[in-house]
Amino acid sequence: MNIIWKNGLIMFGIVFLFSSILGNLLYMNPLVAGIYERMAGHPGIKPWQEFGTIANFVLLNIAAGVFLNILYVILFSIMRGQLPNSWLAAGLIFGMLVILVKAAPEGWNQYLNINYPAELILAQLINSSIGIIATGIVLSLAWTRWPVIR
Repeated sequence: MNIIWKNGLIMFGIVFLFSSILGNLLYMNPLVAGIYERMAGHPGIKPWQEFGTIANFVLLNIAAGVFLNILYVILFSIMRGQLPNSWLAAGLIFGMLVILVKAAPEGWNQYLNINYPAELILAQLINSSIGIIATGIVLSLAWTRWPVIR
């Protein structure tokens, strides 16, 4: 097994940029932003002010995005040989697997254990699922040009 670190960095850059843009489009669209506005002040929602400044809040979100996207590149690289040869099928299956082990259990756990509005849980589950599947497809497509493991 040969790890091509340069390709890993390229893949991370592509996926991080893509998922950041898509995440902002999904969460800042008028429908979802309106849900968040209606829920402002709900005891289950932490205002960004608790993090000091908006910059702190944004940096913490960026750090989480960096961690997740590095993890996605590593996981996809490990799994690629077991996924279908078609880049589209591989991306879809990878995305669905991540939803099954991350997004869906997280949403269910929030619903059961946290005083968090069900409407927001559903919006986050839908947006996360869209983002994860799209990220899986982008990962798989980028892999065709910049494979990390040979």
